[in-house]
Amino acid sequence: GTLREVISLRSVASPSEFPTDLVLQWLAELGLALRAVHAANVLHRDLKSENIFLTADAHIKLGDFGLSRQMDGAALATTTCGTPFYMAPEQVRRDGYAQPADVWALGVVFYEMLTLQRPFPASSFAELAKRILAGSFDSETLSRCAHPPSLKRLVTGEALLQPEPGGRMRLNELLVAVHGLLQERVAARGGGDESEG
Repeated sequence: GTLREVISLRSVASPSEFPTDLVLQWLAELGLALRAVHAANVLHRDLKSENIFLTADAHIKLGDFGLSRQMDGAALATTTCGTPFYMAPEQVRRDGYAQPADVWALGVVFYEMLTLQRPFPASSFAELAKRILAGSFDSETLSRCAHPPSLKRLVTGEALLQPEPGGRMRLNELLVAVHGLLQERVAARGGGDESEG
């Protein structure tokens, strides 16, 4: 099934967050997949939980490249496409956009993995656009979730959901941060084989 289906089931049946180690695993897998896509000069342009598939052993597969676009050097994409809940501010403004727009969408998916909710609650597209442009995500829901503050900080305005594309965390920075968090968790459990958890 899709990550969206798993999030929906988990949020309705018995609202309990995903284990932190699983969220870190998924974030690392998504970051690596997106880095490979970007290394091939491709923008996904429709990264969302509905386009992320889970294998039987709970690994992530990035799918649905129907809106993806091969980029030519430093050119910016200008076509408005994708799902509104996952659009980066530069897409909402109809500015040119590039890889940081996919990183924003990854931040939205990451927020969903942490809280089981979307980060920008809105009853209309106009309200959604206003919240996205301001980077005004639901910080109260994020602060209430039980995940470690060091993990939640990856979502905030200084990281993945930074409204300015140039200030947004780069995928390599994200992967280094996730690796560090995984190492901290292994050390806190008393060391051992890093492949254990």
